[in-house]
Amino acid sequence: MVRLGIVDRVAGLLAIVLGASLFGAAGCAPHAGVATAARERFDPHASSPAQRARLDALRAALAPVVASRKDPEALLLLDHDALYAPLDAEQRALLDEIRHQPGADPSVSIPEDVVWTRLEGQVVHGPTGDQPIPLQLVTEPVGRALRELDRAMRRDLGRGLLVGSAYRSPAYQLQLIVDLLPRFGYSLEQTIVHVSLPGASDHNRVDRLGVDFVSESGIDLAWADAAAFRALPEYAWLVEHAKSFGFEADPAKPGELPTSPWHWRYADER
Repeated sequence: MVRLGIVDRVAGLLAIVLGASLFGAAGCAPHAGVATAARERFDPHASSPAQRARLDALRAALAPVVASRKDPEALLLLDHDALYAPLDAEQRALLDEIRHQPGADPSVSIPEDVVWTRLEGQVVHGPTGDQPIPLQLVTEPVGRALRELDRAMRRDLGRGLLVGSAYRSPAYQLQLIVDLLPRFGYSLEQTIVHVSLPGASDHNRVDRLGVDFVSESGIDLAWADAAAFRALPEYAWLVEHAKSFGFEADPAKPGELPTSPWHWRYADER
């Protein structure tokens, strides 16, 4: 039987699915060292050949930052100083333009004095074999709520859910967005349909920490098949019972089904 491995102290599964990256410094002022020279204005809707070349250079400069963090916890808690460190002035300016897009919240940072609960030892038993889920971090209250939810679901259904993605820093979120841009034609507008802007994501916040659930059989490990997840008995159970454990669903647009049914945030109002 697969279970939540929860150990005390210290975002995802995104690391499995996408092999990368996200954000965390405070304030809305540009990062130190930003170039002020005239340059092509960043266009979030489309990307000229020159802008694509700048973004490719930025991705290449950021890649070693992620690769050098062999400890999953160090990646989930990546800060802005480390993210910006290898960049030149022009690259810092470009990253700042992405970080400060409308809808982002540059004031969100890695919280201090948080005791993290580590979710580790989780394994998906899928049709192609077992697949471990990388370390995930949640706050202690979320960890307790997940244990309670897991026990109740197993009692009712005989199985539970795994946590494929939880907390990740705003800097890690930012890096992930940059890394994903080529998948969506280098359009930031299209990319943030799938990955929220830094500080706007529940995964970056401890006041409403987001978790993405995965079934024990791996639905939906790629977070791409909302219908398959909505069809799970585990999802129906969440809809009926999750609020009792402090979790609320990602809101759907009026008259529409949830597009991210695996995403729930902890906003304990019990």
